[in-house]
Amino acid sequence: MPDELDGSANIDTGWRRRGGRRSRIVRGILAGGIVLGFGATSTLAAWNDSEVVSGSFGASTFAIESQTRGTDYASHPSAPGTVLDFAATAMSPGLSTYAWINIRTTLATTVRGTVQLSSVTNDSGGLVGALQYRVVQSTNPAATERCDATVFSGSPGYTYTVGGASSYVPITQVSEPPRDTTLETAGTVMRYCFEVRIAPGAPDSFQGKTARVTWQFTGTSQ
Repeated sequence: MPDELDGSANIDTGWRRRGGRRSRIVRGILAGGIVLGFGATSTLAAWNDSEVVSGSFGASTFAIESQTRGTDYASHPSAPGTVLDFAATAMSPGLSTYAWINIRTTLATTVRGTVQLSSVTNDSGGLVGALQYRVVQSTNPAATERCDATVFSGSPGYTYTVGGASSYVPITQVSEPPRDTTLETAGTVMRYCFEVRIAPGAPDSFQGKTARVTWQFTGTSQ
């Protein structure tokens, strides 16, 4: 019996020893897991913040319109356009006729630009070959300004767009290159005064002939 008891005691002691070692191992693993888990968490932790920025955009507006005698300002982008008020139904060689047109930036325009007398076309009427002209522009136009011979004879505030003080060009031509004039934004006006005549010395074969001529002004934003 003592031997049996001693054997049981040894077995119990063995289990206790093995159980103690197992408990220590488990606690070590758990402790290691805790350390590993804490370490993983610490590497992922960070403070976050951000800034957002945006911008708004819009296109500018640029357009021109015209007015001749007896008309209001309006857009005339295609032929025949508005009509220059020439008294030109009974012309003779060397005698001139005059008409004006105002070109302005529209009231909705938001940028400055330029305008130029860019081209001229005609219907090849029989009188075309005898016609010549010149044009001046006013730097300070007004509805009451004159458009007659005086503005082609050195009047202050006028510059030549086509031709010169002592020169005319054929009705089928414009200045080459066309002359740009600056227009500021929203309602800036430029007046152009046209002088057209039958060339002095034109032959009698032009009597009774007619012609229709169309000029084009081109505006360009800056």
